[in-house]
Amino acid sequence: LESFQAAAQDLGFASAEARTLVLDTVAGAVQLAQAEDTGFTELRQRVTSKNGTTEAAIAVFENRGFDSMIKDAVVTARDRAIAISSDLSIVLTR
Repeated sequence: LESFQAAAQDLGFASAEARTLVLDTVAGAVQLAQAEDTGFTELRQRVTSKNGTTEAAIAVFENRGFDSMIKDAVVTARDRAIAISSDLSIVLTR
């Protein structure tokens, strides 16, 4: 969200406008996903117009390895949670 807002501000949006843009964009995506019992891939395909803005943005994500970054971040967070839990267990049992 921070990066999205910063990018919008770099394009000339005021801070408040950029924040609204980000929140409305994310809220719309979440509302659509919650309203339908459809996989995320299918939803993305339905809202992605050929040669449109979403397709262009997704191409950047794909070219820069966004999927790998997300997977690595989730695994790292899980591993850290396990380590913290283990550390807490040791402290609590003393």
